[in-house]
Amino acid sequence: MLEGQRRFDLLVRLEEGYRTDYANLGRLRIDLPEGRGQIELRELADIGEGTGPNAVNREYARRRIVIRCNTQDRDLAGAVAEIQQRITERVNLPEGYFAEYGGQFESQQRATTLIAVLAGISVVGMFVVLMILYPSIRICL
Repeated sequence: MLEGQRRFDLLVRLEEGYRTDYANLGRLRIDLPEGRGQIELRELADIGEGTGPNAVNREYARRRIVIRCNTQDRDLAGAVAEIQQRITERVNLPEGYFAEYGGQFESQQRATTLIAVLAGISVVGMFVVLMILYPSIRICL
């Protein structure tokens, strides 16, 4: 909810049995600010069974939803490549939306990059040491 420049979360907790009774949930009355009366919840929100998230998470002031999956019996890079391909082909993300791949895949990518950088530095270091011992590029190569 907005009040001037400030935002407030509206949280309604009900007993388990009432949470999926959508007809009665829409009739839930909410007090308006400054004693202006009451309004039914169905006038403020669409209520029904859905497939969306049950919470809006935020990270760096942006909304975020996490989708987890298990790549059992598959290699991680291959599974992520297939997911990326399908999202590119089938999902049109609105402006300002993007998909980010994290978790073990992100760690694996960082480790691979680090190994490649360290391997390059090692080769250059060995070349420098060989040049000091044998001042001939031909011999060092």
